[in-house]
Amino acid sequence: HQIIKKPYHIKVDSKSFDKNRLILIKYILQSIALRKQKGNSEATIRRFKKVFYHFINWLDSNTLEFPINKKEARIIFYEYVFYLKSIMKTGECASSYTHSLFLVISYMLKDIFEDKEDFITAGISPIVYKQGKKTEKNSESEIIYSFNFYYHLFNQLSDFLIEEKQYPFLLKLPNQELWIIPSKLWLKTEESEYYLKSYDYKTGQIRSAKEIKEAYRFNDEKTAYDYRNSFMYKLHENNINTKTNTRMFLGRVALKAYFMHFLAITGMNDSTAATLAWNDDFTIEKEQQNFRNIKYRAQNKLVEFRIQKEFMNEFNKYIKL
Repeated sequence: HQIIKKPYHIKVDSKSFDKNRLILIKYILQSIALRKQKGNSEATIRRFKKVFYHFINWLDSNTLEFPINKKEARIIFYEYVFYLKSIMKTGECASSYTHSLFLVISYMLKDIFEDKEDFITAGISPIVYKQGKKTEKNSESEIIYSFNFYYHLFNQLSDFLIEEKQYPFLLKLPNQELWIIPSKLWLKTEESEYYLKSYDYKTGQIRSAKEIKEAYRFNDEKTAYDYRNSFMYKLHENNINTKTNTRMFLGRVALKAYFMHFLAITGMNDSTAATLAWNDDFTIEKEQQNFRNIKYRAQNKLVEFRIQKEFMNEFNKYIKL
């Protein structure tokens, strides 16, 4: 879009219009009208609208469309909550505001898609605002588990993407194993919250049409063949094209995992690490990499840290990714 100051107006590309957002716009307008009827002040309504603008801007910055069903809404909400928790940790957003964002957007999605069973938010840990309560330090076992989790998550996902490996692949984490398929839903090797008719998450095998028909009691094999062929097509499409949306999604997860790994091995404060400037002009000249950055909340004190040679392999993977 382009902003014109005199007279003030905005030019936009009509082709960029997202029809999925009509339902979102309708919901926002109805919510504002309801608040006006209840006698809410203009300041309160402005704060209320700001929450929706935050969510819409996040969608735009990640080139995401507004969901069209409950399954897509759950995926979008999961990514949004992950983002809210990350900006709360880095100090970009106060916990009270992220708590409000979490509540308003979760209610909005559940209302729009009539989610009475809480499918959209099930299993997603909420953002809780506890005023005046000091943060307790993590125990040593929790720190070790967290480090191992992000270390294995980053390494396996980055290897899968950089080496252009084939779907499906088994992701081995400290406390569980997951089958990664061309979807944003990952399948546990044991009892899985989600299932696919064409894929056996227990064995990691693609079912035959006969097995699908028998397992789901289809009247004819054509329906079973259709399910299997659709899955095989998606699998093939994502294996010959290494730039699909599902692989890009895995890339974003891997980058977030490396950020947590980076904090653990450098001992750097997350808010300081988040302000590090990166560019494509770099060379690796020695076995350890020194970094420096300004710590703004400490009278602009210069802080330094380093990555030891044992972890340079992960740093190189991050750069490649």
